[in-house]
Amino acid sequence: MRDGYVKGAQRAFSVKAIPLFVAGLTVTAVASFMPVANAGNEDRATTNYDRENDGGRSPSWQRAENNAARSSVNGVAIESSNLPVGAQALQGSYDRIRQSSGWVALEDQVDDQTGRIDDLEDLLGELDLKADDFQNGSVVVSDWEALSGGASIVTWKPAISNQVSDFVQTKEGTQSYTRTVQVYERNPSTGEQELVDSFVERRDVDVSETRIVDVANNPGGGQDGWSDWVEDTASGSLNCGSWTPWAGTVDQGTSFTQARSCDVPASRSIYYLVDGVVIDQKSETTVARTIEESQVAVGTKKVYGKWVYAGGFWVEPPAGYTYYQTYGGGWLEGGSCSPIGRKVWTYGLSGGIDFDKLWHCEK
Repeated sequence: MRDGYVKGAQRAFSVKAIPLFVAGLTVTAVASFMPVANAGNEDRATTNYDRENDGGRSPSWQRAENNAARSSVNGVAIESSNLPVGAQALQGSYDRIRQSSGWVALEDQVDDQTGRIDDLEDLLGELDLKADDFQNGSVVVSDWEALSGGASIVTWKPAISNQVSDFVQTKEGTQSYTRTVQVYERNPSTGEQELVDSFVERRDVDVSETRIVDVANNPGGGQDGWSDWVEDTASGSLNCGSWTPWAGTVDQGTSFTQARSCDVPASRSIYYLVDGVVIDQKSETTVARTIEESQVAVGTKKVYGKWVYAGGFWVEPPAGYTYYQTYGGGWLEGGSCSPIGRKVWTYGLSGGIDFDKLWHCEK
């Protein structure tokens, strides 16, 4: 029986890998004393271990058995132990695994990953704090505005230039537009907004358009072409010649008409409208305009005549006569006088009686 036990023990157990859970990690450990494929054969020797387990052989690491009472088997000394033989083999395998370079590397990797997880948790904590302070706020977008200057500007053809009647304009090409975008974050507790980004957006739009241009002589539209010349007759703007004829060449007191020519600045305008709105205007000014002016004048040339007695009176002189302050006046008759047509009366005596005389200046 003992020979059978030893031989049976030597052939009935083999080495097999089993999983071991240590500190949350799954480790493959090498276990001894596992039954071999023919462990269930009935020809093997029956041991006390079998009898104590009703003929079944449960793994040694599931059942602690104190072998201290056995001192020897077939004369071979057995060292006393508080662990079963299978458990001792398992502990030794575990110790060898813990001391292997693979295990050490695995532990370093676990430590490294644990540190990274801690760092990630710290970062997430900081982000949570930031999120508590500011959150996404408003986005302010300006209107699209046509980009001025540069190759993207499209011009109307034909140009307005010197067009004097209604015409059709067309334009084709690409027009660029820009707008400004401002992004804010907002503190939900205080309502404070903070500008966190600002940029300019641009878009290009294909342009193809036709329009009718109304060419008019006034800003309200109407007759085609230029307006009439309008002279500027304000004081100081005229360049005039002399009045003719000269008053000194016309007998004194004689009414006549004088005339003169003047060069005067003048201007005219033309307007270009689209749908009733003025889009352009041109003006011209010239000083080549001549106007004629006239006025009534009185001659100043002195013409001499002779005094002629026109009668006498005793009460009052008739209308149109002026007192000449002479006595009698007889000496005036035939004398030189001016201007022709002058009428006077003189005071005098005739036979002791006042007798006034009337005199006319005649040629």
